[in-house]
Amino acid sequence: GTTFCLTFPAIAITPTPSSPDASAPARGTETILLVEDQFEVRLLARALLIRQGYHVLEAASGEEALALAASCQDRISLLVTDVIMPGCTGPELARRFSETRPGIPILFMSGYDAGSLAPDAAHIAKPFTPNAFVNRIRQLIDAAPPQVNGR
Repeated sequence: GTTFCLTFPAIAITPTPSSPDASAPARGTETILLVEDQFEVRLLARALLIRQGYHVLEAASGEEALALAASCQDRISLLVTDVIMPGCTGPELARRFSETRPGIPILFMSGYDAGSLAPDAAHIAKPFTPNAFVNRIRQLIDAAPPQVNGR
């Protein structure tokens, strides 16, 4: 029998302020179009956004999202969409959505490789933490041109 003894220095582990998850997420009031075909994921994302003060329009498919956007009189500040969905995929939805609402930022969510997206596309990998999700949303809305986001 061999015995190994490992000794590690004692250190305190605390979140650093530079960590994207460490800071408290900023609240918002904008309208977000959330498109996710998995009910549980959509429900969780919607709850996170509502808790932060956002108005959420939700759809289970790309076609449903396009119909909702066409009938919506609200200013949509951000499209959040899953990449892989049956029927109309996230990238196809983004292309069609941008034809009628150009300049609105789009955030793609995916549990798979984001290699199918354009190199400059905003993306968040699933699973994500609540703070990472809402911080990324706030970042994209704040970076949008003033005429798009109403500021």
